[in-house]
Amino acid sequence: MNNYQRYPIPSISRRRFLLGTAGVVSATALSACVAPVAPVASTQVTADAPVASTASTDGYPRTVSDFFGPVELRAKPERILTYTSFDLDTLLALGVKPAFIAVWEGQELLPWQEAANDVPTLPMVGGAPNLETIAAEQIDLIIITGNSAVWGGAKERLGDRVPVITLPEGDFTGQLRIVGEVLDLETVAAAKIAEIDKLFAEYTPLRVPQSIKAFGTYGDGTFYMFKPAAGLSKMLERFGMPPLTVTTTIGDQDADPEAVHSISLEQVTELEADLLIGLNYGSEEFNTIAESPLFKLLTVVKDGRFHAFDAEESTAIAYGSVLTIPMARDLLTRALTI
Repeated sequence: MNNYQRYPIPSISRRRFLLGTAGVVSATALSACVAPVAPVASTQVTADAPVASTASTDGYPRTVSDFFGPVELRAKPERILTYTSFDLDTLLALGVKPAFIAVWEGQELLPWQEAANDVPTLPMVGGAPNLETIAAEQIDLIIITGNSAVWGGAKERLGDRVPVITLPEGDFTGQLRIVGEVLDLETVAAAKIAEIDKLFAEYTPLRVPQSIKAFGTYGDGTFYMFKPAAGLSKMLERFGMPPLTVTTTIGDQDADPEAVHSISLEQVTELEADLLIGLNYGSEEFNTIAESPLFKLLTVVKDGRFHAFDAEESTAIAYGSVLTIPMARDLLTRALTI
């Protein structure tokens, strides 16, 4: 079933998870990858937020509404800086390469991002690319993805120097629609949106669990549980699954809006569900929890309804993008097989 090529994966840190970077520390070959599409003639995408533009012949300046609100674009972006996760995938799905890709030290592109292998990279400094470098390279647009001020508050730090577009995490349609408006590629975005909607609509799950929980681990002996706001939950919901659930009285509720953090092994009973998904990013702590006697006593584990995904697979389904939807579909099918 899993014929994806494997790559060495660095372990995830708590800091990177809280910054929203966990989805870019692993890699796998995507046998069913959605390839970037060429522009096609199709119905214009219907935007939830209107685009205001002047009578300029090229449609710019224009105002586009991103996750945080309106962003003014004075001219069509030509030199785009993006990151290595959802935002890069959205560009590639529309057949666009950025001018630069911002990366953490030791970070590599994912196999389904191979179309960007020849794109130069910019190192991250304190959660964002160096401001002087951005100015020197004449970057005229930055695209990021996240539901909060991730990447060291990139929008706040950079928005007064260069436009920053923030895409909604887990909302594949919204990501494509916004970037389509930004780059005047609405017809291309509409075609890709229709393709994605068709893929989700045609999926028939083997069963629909009554409840689903998902967890990952840190190297400090604790684990975290994903909330309904997480990208993983949104991916599951698009395939007809219920949203993820958590017990709201445990762990660190305020660490971030997408997960409950710092849950101890003694609270492992909180993982009981009809379907349990474990995201193993290569931490020994994952095995410590999964092999513990308390964990093995869970009914979901004893009944064979616990499924662990390795780092490669976890990236595709938990921090998925428009390019990883087919792989996420295959992983979900595997998880629903008892």
